[in-house]
Amino acid sequence: MNAARTMIVHGDCQAEAVAAVLGRDPVVSERFRVIYSRSYDHPVEGRGNLPPADVSSCAVLCEQHDPIGFRQQALLPANCFTVKFPALDLNLLWPFNCVNPYNVPEPPLFPFGRFPYGDRVIVAKIDEGMPPAEIVKFYLERWDDYKLDLERLRSLEYARINARDTRCDIKMAGQVAERFALRQLFWAVNHPTNPLLEELIAQILRACERIDPQLVDADVSSTLATYFGPLGPLGAVSIPVHPKVAEYFELEWYDPRATYRNWDGSTFSYTEYFEALVRFSYANKTARLPA
Repeated sequence: MNAARTMIVHGDCQAEAVAAVLGRDPVVSERFRVIYSRSYDHPVEGRGNLPPADVSSCAVLCEQHDPIGFRQQALLPANCFTVKFPALDLNLLWPFNCVNPYNVPEPPLFPFGRFPYGDRVIVAKIDEGMPPAEIVKFYLERWDDYKLDLERLRSLEYARINARDTRCDIKMAGQVAERFALRQLFWAVNHPTNPLLEELIAQILRACERIDPQLVDADVSSTLATYFGPLGPLGAVSIPVHPKVAEYFELEWYDPRATYRNWDGSTFSYTEYFEALVRFSYANKTARLPA
């Protein structure tokens, strides 16, 4: 095989995870140098371009669907094979997800901050000036005061992820819709667990079979287990699912006693997570107030 050939995986943190798995798989790594290309501006590392030689030797571009796309497209060889795959996310399990406006980046250890995932209900109560203990109590006990139409949300989500699939060679919307209640597919709204990531990578390799038929012999499950363990490359953080959301969607895997990991390595129960989120966010809001 031509050891100079490269396989570029372009996209967000999910694409980085795909590249990390492919680069460690013995079948893939024997045939390609797998290189990750970032599609977003990292708060510390920026975005950056790949060396031209890596792009000009690219045999396969695995490109996550993005409105901008791979910025070094003009350097790709004419015979480069491109396969487009979707980002994996699901708002159904975290219907109140939002960017936390009170999160603070702490580079280099926490370039995205400690609590980048916010909750609209909690943020609204912080903005109103409700005391932290009352915010947690409200969130835990007053579902009827802030609940939304989960069935309508389901319809909107399915329409969204199916529409995205139409722009990709790899189709994942059906997998997500059919399996999310049966098995935990996400740690957070945009961080898939090993089973879903494995399916995505397997489909990418099947799509690349015409370039190298032996790629389909890759054992993605074994590579994930060997190098990344049960948490996978994206399991450093997990976000609690609201019990009422779990009840509505009849999540078979949901465990109300589960613990949740945060970026700094700490673990929380369901209640402790929201106490920590409120305490952290409230403190940062207070710190920003003028003296």
